[in-house]
Amino acid sequence: EPAPLPPLIAPGLDGDTGLYIRRPQRSAEPMGTLPVTAFRDYFACPYRFYLRHVLGLEGLDDTAVEMSGGLFGTVAHRVLREFGHSELAASTDADQVEPFLLEKLEELVRWRFGSQPVAAVVLQKQQLEVRLSAFARRQVQWVSEGWRILPDHVEKHCKAELIVDGEPFIITGRVDRIDEHPELGYRIIDYKTSDSAAAPNKTHRSGGKWIDLQLPLYRQLAIAAAVDGAIELGYVLLPRDLAQVGW
Repeated sequence: EPAPLPPLIAPGLDGDTGLYIRRPQRSAEPMGTLPVTAFRDYFACPYRFYLRHVLGLEGLDDTAVEMSGGLFGTVAHRVLREFGHSELAASTDADQVEPFLLEKLEELVRWRFGSQPVAAVVLQKQQLEVRLSAFARRQVQWVSEGWRILPDHVEKHCKAELIVDGEPFIITGRVDRIDEHPELGYRIIDYKTSDSAAAPNKTHRSGGKWIDLQLPLYRQLAIAAAVDGAIELGYVLLPRDLAQVGW
C-alpha cells in the first residue's frame, strides 16, 4: 500500500489538484545554528528554506556542460583565496598580480573541465580573465593606500553566539577576506561575481525591510574572531562592467 499523500497545501497550475507538497514538520529540537547566508533564503521563501536547511534537500543537474552561476563564482573565489594566501597579496605591482591570478584560473579550469573545455566554458573563462585583470589594478591601489590582507582571515570559517529569546543561537559563516589599515581599521569583504553590480544597501534591504542579513552578521562573526576596532563591511564587485570592479 503506498503511503497516503500529505495534505494539499498548494494548488496545481490552473486549479489542477494534482500538485501535492509536504507540510513542514515541527522538529523535535529547534534549530540552534544557522549560516548567515541562510537568513536570505528564509526571507525569500520559508518553505524552500525548510526544504534546504531543515530537510537538507538541494537541486541537482547532471547535464550541465558549462559553469553555472554558482560554479562561476566558486572558481573566482578559489583564485582569490590563493591570491590572499600568496606573497603577492601585499604587492603594489599589477604586472605581478595579474599573471598570478590568470595562472591560477587556468589551473582551476583545466582541473575542472579538462584541457579542451567546451566553447561555453572557454567564453566564461575569458570573462573571468578580464574581471580578474581589472581586480588586479584595484587591488594594488588598495595596497598603496595602506590596506593589507590578513592571511589568517582569508575564507576563514567563523562562528558567534547570539542570545535569541533567552536561548543561545549559533551563527556561522565563511568570510571571504578581512583587510586591515593602520589608521582606518578593518574592512570585512565579500566577493560578488554576478554580472550586475549591486551595492550592499540594495541587496540587503528592499522597501525599508531587511531581505538579507549577511553583512550585519559578518560583523558579529568578526568580533567573535577577535577583530577589534573600526569595521567597514562591503563587497568587492567583479561584474561584467569592468568600470565597476572594486570596493
